[in-house]
Amino acid sequence: MLERIAAFRLMLQKPAEARSMKEKLTIAAGLKAAEQGLQVFTRLAATLILTRLLAPEIYGVFVVIITLQVMVTMITDFGPRSLILSMREDEGLDDRFLHTCWTLQVIRGGILLVLFLAIAAGIAGAQTAGMVSPESAYAAEDLPAAFAVLGLVPVIQGFETMKQYLHERELRLVRLTLIRLAFVVLAPTLMILFALITPTVWCMIFASIAAQAFRTAALTLALDGPKMRLLIDRRHWREILSHLRWIMSTSGLWAFGREADSFILGFFLTSPFLGTYFIAKQIVSLPLNFALDFMASTGVQVFTRLLAYGDLEALRRDYYRFRLPLDAVAFFLAGGFMVAGPAIVALLYDPRFADAGPIVQILAIGLPTIGFIMINSGFAAQRRFRIVTVTTLLDVTVLLTGLMVALVVFGSPWGAFFAIALLRVPSALLLLWLGGREGWVSLRREFLMTPMLLLGAAAGWLGAEVVTLLGFQ
Repeated sequence: MLERIAAFRLMLQKPAEARSMKEKLTIAAGLKAAEQGLQVFTRLAATLILTRLLAPEIYGVFVVIITLQVMVTMITDFGPRSLILSMREDEGLDDRFLHTCWTLQVIRGGILLVLFLAIAAGIAGAQTAGMVSPESAYAAEDLPAAFAVLGLVPVIQGFETMKQYLHERELRLVRLTLIRLAFVVLAPTLMILFALITPTVWCMIFASIAAQAFRTAALTLALDGPKMRLLIDRRHWREILSHLRWIMSTSGLWAFGREADSFILGFFLTSPFLGTYFIAKQIVSLPLNFALDFMASTGVQVFTRLLAYGDLEALRRDYYRFRLPLDAVAFFLAGGFMVAGPAIVALLYDPRFADAGPIVQILAIGLPTIGFIMINSGFAAQRRFRIVTVTTLLDVTVLLTGLMVALVVFGSPWGAFFAIALLRVPSALLLLWLGGREGWVSLRREFLMTPMLLLGAAAGWLGAEVVTLLGFQ
């Protein structure tokens, strides 16, 4: 282990242009793992503190605000990062393309502010007209004003420099990672500090604005590269426009698929129960979001290099070498959460959130499907965004159908939790078939990590017994 750490330090000390591709990918994976690991720790620590400062119903309002923010933001995403990362060398990635992307992003920030204000006004109108159940999180008195003020976040975010994507593309990630690590620590720290001052939903709003202002300034000042300026180049605008439909539809569907559960459950659950669901979802989402963000940040670059091999067997070998560690963790945690969900909640949270334990057990069923999502990175690397859109649309369709059947037909929130857990099973099967047709997938290697499920269950049982002995159950 010490030898590997020493070797990693030597790679970091080399100039970026002197590193081999293997070294660049190793550094990218290591830095992203460090970033995500710190994010898991800070989120968990912040949640432990905030659940003691804030009431469960406040978490219910948090869920509504975060859900609406993610959905509205992603629906309008025109994909500058994807375009920059996937652009071939012969396509002319010049400063004018970066300026065009940045200008469109600034304009998008202004449009998002208008959308946030319109949605806030709509919520206020629905509350006044009595269209929202008094017990629903959507009935919270501070919700409209808080969401309107949160519209400042996308305005500030709109000024984030495109230089960050150049650094990702060239796998020059050290300075970029340091900025992201600082942001990961700063955001929850500010939320805790504001919660001590105002233990309401406003602590999240103030913390989000301050943290985003820091991130935008740090990215602009600390990264080298061309200075951004307002400009729309007609040729590059046409290039962006040619992919805009599929990128925006994919981003919108992905956001809706990721947040539709909270959005819909908000109409059927009381605010405290929605807050409890949020706690459970956050526990299970820590490894899920780690994997999703890791694959989103490195998957396209990895597949771009793998597809350049021209040798399918070599591609499959290195693809599974990269992916199988993620599968191992996913299967292990699935087994552990399914057995020890209530014990984890009892250990970490007070009795007000006890119902989160069984919800953790249900949501964990879906963790083994994480690895299949990476197959989408191969199609994104080839700019075959239509396939990515189709698989994302399938996820959304399955989720909405399952939620409607569970909540409207059977009136069962617990049935809805099973629908949420299993939503990626059909798209996973589709991606297996599509990846197999391309020659990327080996069915023999797909399920090599299945035994980790049993190992995780054994570890979960042992952990639950320890928690019981300590008197937390």
